[in-house]
Amino acid sequence: MRITAGPATGLVDDPIRIQVSEGRPGEKVLLRGRLVDHGGQTWESWAEFLLDQNGALDLAEAEPISGTYAGVDAAGLCWSMRPLDSAAARDHSPTSGTRPITLRFRVEGGKETAAAVEVERGWIGPGVSREPLERDDLKGFLWVPAGPPPFRPVLSFGGSDGGVHEESAALLASRGFLTLALPYFRFPGLPPDLVRIPLEYFGRAIQLLAHDPRADGGGIAVVGRSRGGELSLLLAATFREVDAAVAYVPSGIVHSGIPASDESWQSDVPSWTWQGEPVPYLAHVAADASAASLPSPARLTPLYCADLSKWAEVQAAAIPVEKSSARLLLISGVDDAMWPSSLFSELVLGRLQAHGEGHRVRHIAYPAAGHRFNFPTLPGTVTASVHPADGRLYEYGGTPEGNSRAGLAAHIEAVTWLRRRAE
Repeated sequence: MRITAGPATGLVDDPIRIQVSEGRPGEKVLLRGRLVDHGGQTWESWAEFLLDQNGALDLAEAEPISGTYAGVDAAGLCWSMRPLDSAAARDHSPTSGTRPITLRFRVEGGKETAAAVEVERGWIGPGVSREPLERDDLKGFLWVPAGPPPFRPVLSFGGSDGGVHEESAALLASRGFLTLALPYFRFPGLPPDLVRIPLEYFGRAIQLLAHDPRADGGGIAVVGRSRGGELSLLLAATFREVDAAVAYVPSGIVHSGIPASDESWQSDVPSWTWQGEPVPYLAHVAADASAASLPSPARLTPLYCADLSKWAEVQAAAIPVEKSSARLLLISGVDDAMWPSSLFSELVLGRLQAHGEGHRVRHIAYPAAGHRFNFPTLPGTVTASVHPADGRLYEYGGTPEGNSRAGLAAHIEAVTWLRRRAE
């Protein structure tokens, strides 16, 4: 037998096609997937198939008899990989930084000698370059696309885990965007907590991008996830240079800060400041239950929903998205276990519609997705992980298949959204 998988190298958003040939017609074969991640953890998947009348098999067309996934899915052997040590896998992501990963696939059948193949998937396309940034008190890394400028400038940042998220920035640069991966806390030289972060810091990054000679001279797009999704909407409402925003699992309400403590989610401190004053926020101190009292892995969505009953405070903390002229793409998971991102997104949509601005916002809610989307080419079976703010285990929600399908679909929507300019 022979197994092929391709393309042999590519980006994480590139498809993988796995095929078997030169077998016996009608033979039952076993396919295995394997990955040793950047943390040294091993992930494995498997599926049984019957070869067709030509002794061949194409995973894009065939449904497994049994295995770690069901239904026809070309990438099923990838996202359905399970960690051999599930507890250890909750401490880290399968990928670390922008290093590529190697996926191995093997076919076994009857008395045939097993055959194997490898493919590599990464975040950095050919010709993409990385420039460290440390000036004007800004930190981060500027990812520059291959080819001649000008490029669409994008400001990219993460959420409550802090640090710098270069993977998404490198991938966006690989798709043609001049992308600045900007940390804003829990990074050397920056604040340790998501508390009192000045919006002026992001304003300086926006100006730096706007004046980069490789930028196309138009507005700046911002892309953020979770608390970074909240931030992206806040920046769009604050800085006129922002003409587009992609907010993954966001909130249209400003929430209280997240100090690194035993009860980091129950706080009454500001996340952001503007011109020296706290940006109005919804405090989280009066919930009937705390994160510490929830079963592990904890689902925080009920706590956030309970605080929505304080409607006057919610309205005071709502982001005035109507002040922006930016086009807003909201991406949410209906089964989000960290906070109700679909409900939060609908509040944004309703607010803009009430101001006659509904035409410049789109909300895509993925029913089987949670808080963390992933690409189908990467393992997606771990839906809970330890958060660096307090070291507790939190549930993100969604199904492995739902999160994987939503991750690719949302990424395609985001890239399309960023490529458009205001009409």
